[in-house]
Amino acid sequence: MSSDIVSSIIKFNAQTNGRDKVCRLFQYGCRLAWGRLQYKDKKDLIQTVKNIESMLSMTRKLLRFGKSLDFLQGALKSIHLKDIVLRLTITLSKINQAFYLLFDHFLWFNTVGAVKLDRQYWGEVSARFYFATLILNFIRDLYGIWCVIKEELAVRKARMSSSSYKNGDANYQSLNRRPATMLEISQQNIPLILDTIKNLFDLPIPLCTLKYMQLSPTKQGIFGLVSSLVAVATVWNPNLKLVPS
Repeated sequence: MSSDIVSSIIKFNAQTNGRDKVCRLFQYGCRLAWGRLQYKDKKDLIQTVKNIESMLSMTRKLLRFGKSLDFLQGALKSIHLKDIVLRLTITLSKINQAFYLLFDHFLWFNTVGAVKLDRQYWGEVSARFYFATLILNFIRDLYGIWCVIKEELAVRKARMSSSSYKNGDANYQSLNRRPATMLEISQQNIPLILDTIKNLFDLPIPLCTLKYMQLSPTKQGIFGLVSSLVAVATVWNPNLKLVPS
């Protein structure tokens, strides 16, 4: 194992956000596992996997303790963005995420027995804020995609409207400066594509909690695994993180 990989692992593990994403990855891996096992007569194993999933969920809540303040501080910074769409979506998203984590902390205190709460009610309140966060993030992603497409269309229009002659060849410019393909556009905007995928696969999770959508534990596990893998990748390589977000 090269020293660069070891250094990257140490750097990743030193981040609370990195450990949180890894726990989330295993959490939804457990949900996928017991979702598959429920079709077999292995009740003891299913209960064990469910207990591990619950433990990982509790661990994540503890790792994110106090992070609500980070998102509120981030909202104070994003409110100064020049682009009004980015300013509104990112700021409101951070505010909603702060409340989502705040109520998530209440659920943690309830689980450890520090306070007594209606777990279902507060779980649904937390899920509503999480859902609002994802919707705002997804709108921000769609806006980013629209800006990329708009920019590419403007470039193509400019190329078509201009003429450049060389030795009587009116097609000289288009021959030497061909429009970017969809693959090239995607490669140039990987952080945007990854963020869109992550938010799209995360959306069904709060919808299932709120009972607006019915998905089997297996499907929930798959959706959670995909979004978690993207999240792990963006923490591992900060260049893959969408900015601003």
